[in-house]
Amino acid sequence: MDTRTPAPTPEGNTAGPDDASAAIPGLTEVERGHLLDDGDTTWDVSYSDDTTLVAGEGLDALVATDRSAGTFTFDTAAIEATGLDLAEGRVLLVAGQALGRITSVRSEGAETAVDTEPASLADVIEDGTVAWDVPIEFSFDDFLTEPTDRDSRRPDGLRSNATPAVVPAATPARAQLTQISMRHPDGRIVPVRSSEGDDGDIVPELEVKPEDGSVAWTYGSHGNKYQFRLTAKGDSVDILVVVSRGGDDPTMAFRAEGSIGSLRSTSSSSYTGGELTGSDIELNDLTSNLDLSISVAAAGVSPVELEVPVPMLTYTWLVGPVPVTLDLSADIIGNVSATAQASATAKASFSYSGDAGFSFEGAGVSASGATDIGEMDPDPADSAAPMGIDVDAQFGVAFPSVSLSILGQGVVPHLHAGVVIGSRLEWGDPAAGFAASSICKSGYARMEVVGGVDLVVLGHTLAEKEHVIFEDERRGQGDGCPEDAG
Repeated sequence: MDTRTPAPTPEGNTAGPDDASAAIPGLTEVERGHLLDDGDTTWDVSYSDDTTLVAGEGLDALVATDRSAGTFTFDTAAIEATGLDLAEGRVLLVAGQALGRITSVRSEGAETAVDTEPASLADVIEDGTVAWDVPIEFSFDDFLTEPTDRDSRRPDGLRSNATPAVVPAATPARAQLTQISMRHPDGRIVPVRSSEGDDGDIVPELEVKPEDGSVAWTYGSHGNKYQFRLTAKGDSVDILVVVSRGGDDPTMAFRAEGSIGSLRSTSSSSYTGGELTGSDIELNDLTSNLDLSISVAAAGVSPVELEVPVPMLTYTWLVGPVPVTLDLSADIIGNVSATAQASATAKASFSYSGDAGFSFEGAGVSASGATDIGEMDPDPADSAAPMGIDVDAQFGVAFPSVSLSILGQGVVPHLHAGVVIGSRLEWGDPAAGFAASSICKSGYARMEVVGGVDLVVLGHTLAEKEHVIFEDERRGQGDGCPEDAG
């Protein structure tokens, strides 16, 4: 059985004088469907001498691809007709699909197969600029409309059961929502249509409702029930996250509710002499209003798990012949440290706005952007436990949690804006400034923007796994606490 992904079938490569892609010759109608209006993307480059660009009519020669293995199969006669140079050592850029340096070439009957190893944009760009400024909006109206005939080819030229390289954008000036899926702790990505549950006692159920613009998912684990809902509003998205235990009369309820505004992905990278000389990558217009609450009663509390399936929205657009992908998800963060007899309450409202990203200027990477906190003060908190038992109940969400990739290689493997609230009880220790046998009850609210960056696909080996871009914590003074403990 041939499991290779068929190549898209081009539908022509002519561009009218008013077409936004007229300055980028050799792209198919499918590829041009992803291009944004002039000013939103920039692909102003000269190619290196050893670059082979497969685009436009050249895609007629491409029979099949196996992007995970880096193997591309061409019709041999079409190679000769189009003049494609597939010599070993050349860098192959397949428009809308992949980039790699050719390591071997072999004949397979009437076809020619080439194997590749990973390459970077610096291997194909001699000089120039690659940039974009793309809004990420929230609407499920046009999400993955099924073809009437399941055996017919999709608008992008692929069979309906094939994984597309790119999907035409519904709107020329917006990124396209190309997939809604569940991201599992082991790294598996399960598209919404084929989500049939998981092994073990975690059973996610994911439902998309285009009629009210919502995505909802529910699953249970170790007695806890996890409920999520995103409701698209176009220029914003409402979020609801509830973790509960105890059915209709819950003994534990953690709740996060609010909204975030539409985001912008912006980037600009410069190349000189085949080297990356500078790059700025940012997530702009981060705005959020969130209310978080904790209510834990003294009965059967189970730890809140962080490594659980979460939803993921995938957006795709083209910059020149290169696909850019942004994955957006919501993660649970925080921890509950308490016995089954403990109880705790806490509440806080958050509002913030800002930008976050990274800047590279040839020597190192620095964090960029700024965060403006509008509100983050915790309400008075309360907690209780048997004598001598401390309590630290904290709960939060990281939303948006974002990753950005080019040609399938992570540039920003993760970047999240997370908010956490907590309710803490500490028993007195005279050595720590407490009165003997006293207790300290306090509440706190914390926000952090954390991200990582990897410049390999852009053309530099520099990478940072974790970088704190912004953090702030505010505490509410509690009864019985020393002056510096609140």
